[in-house]
Amino acid sequence: MMDIMKKNAFTLIELLIAISIISVLSVIGLVVYKGVQSKTRDSIRKQDLNKLAMALEVYAQQHNGKYIANSDNCTATVFSTTIADYLSGGIAPQDPQGRDYCYISTDGLTFTLCANLENQENSLVSCPLGYNYGIEPN
Repeated sequence: MMDIMKKNAFTLIELLIAISIISVLSVIGLVVYKGVQSKTRDSIRKQDLNKLAMALEVYAQQHNGKYIANSDNCTATVFSTTIADYLSGGIAPQDPQGRDYCYISTDGLTFTLCANLENQENSLVSCPLGYNYGIEPN
């Protein structure tokens, strides 16, 4: 009778090993998932900056080659409402986590668009404090 019971049951060691393996795999999966999420948000930020840059080019074509000039460093609200008319849907893109994108154009002849990426990336464009990625017109 003892032999029948022993063949149909798991030992405590086997159960603990199985639970440990499942726990380790779960932690690894969670870490990878969070990394993928942050890279996805960074990709959205880059796409948003490219959309804004294209809209600024359209704006400049209709305003004698001048971009929206601002004296304030990193204006977001005035820029967003002005450029929204030049974007499909009429709405300026928003950062996935609610941060503002930075728009700088002191002379109206060139501009810089900046965002704060979660994964540090080398940017050739100089951005103000708090922003680590930027683009300028070609």
